[in-house]
Amino acid sequence: MPVIAARREGGLSFLGITSKRLALGLIVGGVVGIIIGGITLLTGFLSGLSPSLPPLQDAAAYLLQTIFHLAAIEVFYRGWVAARFEESYGLFPAIIISGLLYSLSHLFTWGMDPTTPAASLPLSYFWTNRFFWHLGIGVFLAGLVRFTQNLASSFIIVLTTTVIGELIPGGPAHNMEDSGAVIVGTLALAGIVTIVVWLSGRGKRG
Repeated sequence: MPVIAARREGGLSFLGITSKRLALGLIVGGVVGIIIGGITLLTGFLSGLSPSLPPLQDAAAYLLQTIFHLAAIEVFYRGWVAARFEESYGLFPAIIISGLLYSLSHLFTWGMDPTTPAASLPLSYFWTNRFFWHLGIGVFLAGLVRFTQNLASSFIIVLTTTVIGELIPGGPAHNMEDSGAVIVGTLALAGIVTIVVWLSGRGKRG
């Protein structure tokens, strides 16, 4: 919906989806992503856990699902939310609000996945630990996107760090169920979104 709204109101550049400063976004995102990913790798090695790829079909399903999921998060929080609040309240309030909403979003899914550590942790742990962690990440990424003026910077960071972290044995990348259905479903959803966004742009021009 944010993508459709942006296209009808003046273009995807409102969300940071633009070729302008793309090189800067890719470079900054790549450097930061490699640094954070490297720390994740080092931590895994020190713990005796080395990231590894699952079977090819599972890997393809995981990557497709992860790319689509992370793209949606970045477009909404670092793109649409931050841009909307920047229009209304200015740069710094927008960065804080975007980070705050991003952090609170994890509250609604806390403990829902029985395969994650959060399933066995009390809600108080979220407020005393994870809330501030996610808030810091949200503020950092929102500020980075406003600095580079390109959503590629935050997307590259979250994609790199998420994939590296979840390739550790026992991570989500190794727990795919019915990977064939995941691939078909993700591609179908991506196709539907692409068609709807394209039609929304044609409707405006017509």
